[in-house]
Amino acid sequence: MFIWLYNTFLCLKFCRAELFLHAVFDTTPVYWRNIAKVILIPLP
Repeated sequence: MFIWLYNTFLCLKFCRAELFLHAVFDTTPVYWRNIAKVILIPLP
């Protein structure tokens, strides 16, 4: 149960980060967007 909740939390956090990146970087070149994903996704 706790593992499931933890995994759900991680998924939601990842999805929020992904949505944030899309909202911010969809108007920028793909090159910069990919760099931002590589830098930001691994952050806690």
